[in-house]
Amino acid sequence: MLHAFLLFLDPILIFFGASKDTLPYARDFMQIILLETPVSYTMISLNNIMRATGYPRKAMKTSMVSVVANIILAPLFIFYFNQGIRGAATATVSSQFIAMVWVVQHFFRPESYVRFQKGIWKIKPKITLNIYSIGMFSFLMNVCACVIVIIINNTLRHHGGDLAIGAYGIINRMLTLFVMIVLGLTMGMQPIIGYNYGALKMDRVKETLRLGIISGVAITTLGFVISELFPHLITVMFTTDTELTDIATPGIRICALMFPLVGGQIVISNFFQSIGKVKVSIFLSLSRQLVYLLPGLIILPRYMGVTGVWASMPVSDFLACITAICMLIYYLRRGIAPGLTKK
Repeated sequence: MLHAFLLFLDPILIFFGASKDTLPYARDFMQIILLETPVSYTMISLNNIMRATGYPRKAMKTSMVSVVANIILAPLFIFYFNQGIRGAATATVSSQFIAMVWVVQHFFRPESYVRFQKGIWKIKPKITLNIYSIGMFSFLMNVCACVIVIIINNTLRHHGGDLAIGAYGIINRMLTLFVMIVLGLTMGMQPIIGYNYGALKMDRVKETLRLGIISGVAITTLGFVISELFPHLITVMFTTDTELTDIATPGIRICALMFPLVGGQIVISNFFQSIGKVKVSIFLSLSRQLVYLLPGLIILPRYMGVTGVWASMPVSDFLACITAICMLIYYLRRGIAPGLTKK
């Protein structure tokens, strides 16, 4: 599979939205990143297992090791060794390798609750199926996100060119920063909700959900305030190009219009995953990407150009949040999730 991606890398990158001007940079970066995927997958998978088996602080340190190493190595490879975009990729690969070594050594220690030992490599179909069914939520969400990014990039290239794609990169990184914080919050919520749901302690389940929604909305509201009040400041942190700044600044304001609702929608979607309602969780995640955002990306840019791409995002955020709230109310009132309506 890896060889296939490398062999057809240029057509794949063009399909994802690369132009003749940006293709050489994308190729240089991805050639190195693709070779490192086994390291990345090992690090991420084992880090999640570490967190799930009772070592959340250690798992957090693994992520911090990778980030700090990348921050230190990136300037060295880019500027000191004069490797440019390849230097950025090499720094990413190196930092993830360091994090992988850090996390792997945990599973060789005898005192670790789950560790490498004989007899653990046998695949049990029932357990594997349960793992896949729970993980399908994250898998489909990431697949849909990739599909949407492809459509956005190609739409922006058609209506605004490379600068519009660059503007989206700035906007996406800004909003993703707050989304990732909310996702971290939901990762902390899941074991608490799952344990108490299984123990039928529904008062704790409801309280955790309530605090999660409040916290999620507060986080994305902070992102909304910053995006609306300081869009130009955000943009100049990424670029000094005046034309790119002129495209990205109004784009940030438009894309963040309904951002306060995003925190609640993410928490509710992950809540259903935590109590085993995988189908509901998948539906809520896909509703934002496919049911609402995709039609918006197809229709609005035809009449509004690049602004239509920006406008499709708050529209989909609003509709997805309303859908999540209605689904949550329905399940609570109908009692389809046993005991949730009782204290």
